[in-house]
Amino acid sequence: MELKDQLEKLDSLYADGNLPEAEKMLNNWLEDARLMADDASRLTLLNELMGLYRTTGRAGQAAECAGEALGLVDRLNLTGTAQHGTTLLNAATAYSRAGDYDRALELYAAAGNLFRQNGLDGSYQMASLFNNISSVYEAKGDAGKALEYLESALEIVSGLDDCAGEAAVTRISIAYALMRLERLKEAADTLQEVYLYFASEEGSRDPHFAALLAASGELAVRNHDYAEAIDDYQKALKETKDRYGENDYCRMLEKNIAFVRELMAKSQESPSRKENS
Repeated sequence: MELKDQLEKLDSLYADGNLPEAEKMLNNWLEDARLMADDASRLTLLNELMGLYRTTGRAGQAAECAGEALGLVDRLNLTGTAQHGTTLLNAATAYSRAGDYDRALELYAAAGNLFRQNGLDGSYQMASLFNNISSVYEAKGDAGKALEYLESALEIVSGLDDCAGEAAVTRISIAYALMRLERLKEAADTLQEVYLYFASEEGSRDPHFAALLAASGELAVRNHDYAEAIDDYQKALKETKDRYGENDYCRMLEKNIAFVRELMAKSQESPSRKENS
């Protein structure tokens, strides 16, 4: 199967949310490319596999792919190209998910320079770069800086064709940043926009619905609506397990549910119990 056909098959599997089959095929195609010494195809497939590992919460495996992919960039004499920038972007995101934020920011900066040098300022690649840089600042506790990068990303994807899904995911991230800044009404309004997308025909097939449910759960916690939060988190957990199986994201959701149950129990304590505790 030609690389173009492989990528089309992957797009179909992603649209159906069938990530286990996509992973199986990617690994089979990668092995074939290695046997045939087809380094160009290997690089493209490694970038795809990095993304899949990130989506399914396997940061360590994504980082392994990143190292192999960057080595192929050198072997293929692609240094300084847009493809080099894309590989740097994917590698940076893998390191970010693994918690190596300084290395991630270093690679993001290098990717941004290459995109600009190759005339991609208003491109999908640049929007993805801004989205991912925002995640690093979110993890570092700088919600204001994260929001700035997210708004820049949304401005780009809102002007691109066939990017409704990317715009929705970006809005989910914007809602989180707004929550961190205690701008809860704006966060709620933003999530309502995202629900409209997932109610559409395209959105109904999008595998990121669990992310919206989890964001709704956090907003409910911040509004002290613990029953609603647990319901949202449980729906997000089921959606994640159904699509991806057990992964790190599932474990995070399970911890969130346990934490909210504790908050609910404390909120339901009687005054006399509180006085005697």
